[in-house]
Amino acid sequence: MRLEIGLVLFKRGAYHQTMSTPAIDIKQLAPEERLKLIGDLWESLRAQPDALRLTAAQKAELDRRLDSLDRGTADVMTWDEAKRRLRS
Repeated sequence: MRLEIGLVLFKRGAYHQTMSTPAIDIKQLAPEERLKLIGDLWESLRAQPDALRLTAAQKAELDRRLDSLDRGTADVMTWDEAKRRLRS
């Protein structure tokens, strides 16, 4: 029997106190179920963007990239080009 994975199924105490041992054996999940779990975790983080703080290095890198875009010197590509490169 497969367990449907979703954050709504995780309740307080679903992880042990240290959160090092999950209540489910992730290795036993099918790849699709693991991807669904990743997506659910990502969405839970997106729902609280202020909960995660950037490090000084991450902020500096983002500022560098934004400055490059503003100056028009960034190496950019279309989404179609990015997909083509990934598939080749």
